Amino acid sequence: IGARYYEAAATFMEIRTKLVDGRLRIQLDAIHPDRRFIPFCVEESITGICCVTSSFLIEPIKPLAIELTYPKPAYYQRYNDYFDCPICYERPNNVFWTRPITDAPLPTSDKISAATCLKLVEQLVERHLGEDDLIHALRQRLLRQSGRMPDMEEVACEFAMTSRTLRRKLLQRATSFSEIRD
Repeated sequence: IGARYYEAAATFMEIRTKLVDGRLRIQLDAIHPDRRFIPFCVEESITGICCVTSSFLIEPIKPLAIELTYPKPAYYQRYNDYFDCPICYERPNNVFWTRPITDAPLPTSDKISAATCLKLVEQLVERHLGEDDLIHALRQRLLRQSGRMPDMEEVACEFAMTSRTLRRKLLQRATSFSEIRD
């Protein structure tokens, strides 16, 4: 469920999962272009996955190995102490390897609560997946901005239209530039 619906949460990482040789491969691709933020985004994602799953799985997710795109940080010993697994730096992708998640029942499961939560998260994901190409492109453009947030004039120019045309197209979709930016 987490792998399927992670889009419902705000994140600076695109997460892709697949089974490879009996292990779960979780790839973390940075959305933000500024490489200085990648260590923070990866650390937040991996520790978040580990912490959140420990609160509801019988066997929480623990890393078997971690591959990182960035050089070994000055505080690398904290990685070793916290994750307690092999960690490789300066690799092509940020990858978190773990055991596959079993289909064992959750200790705190409740069918009514689960159905309600699934319905809510599906609505959140559908809202983003149902966006047309313009809104999706605008969101991606704003997320990829390093430093100062661009104004509507700049973005409209990049989309080869006037700000008036962009405003009109967004109004047709019942939204605005400021609403998407916010």
